[in-house]
Amino acid sequence: MTSVMDAATNQRNIILFPDITPDFTQFASKDKAGKLKCQLFGRPASLHSGIIRLARMMSAKVVFYHLYYDNGLKIYIHTPVPANKVKDEMPGIIEKSIREYSTDWMLWHSHSLFFIND
Repeated sequence: MTSVMDAATNQRNIILFPDITPDFTQFASKDKAGKLKCQLFGRPASLHSGIIRLARMMSAKVVFYHLYYDNGLKIYIHTPVPANKVKDEMPGIIEKSIREYSTDWMLWHSHSLFFIND
């Protein structure tokens, strides 16, 4: 708990890797607060809202990233998003990442795996 309190007072950073699969978002949380209703690719969608709630609770910025392949595995780190803007910006960041690197996008059915076939 000390780490969380230190992070909340900007004395320390916490790194989270919140890759929640769609089936978990849809079925595990009966609480509507657990889901962010949004639009992805012009269609209704739900994203897990845990990172939004945690960022607000800690007044923390969220740093989104995505992996892609370009002569090896690379990482793109997005500009940090303030806690009060995560809800609005997260769907757009996810959609933009998928559009720009659609051939590298991992199916969310594969839990935390990124497969590359050379």
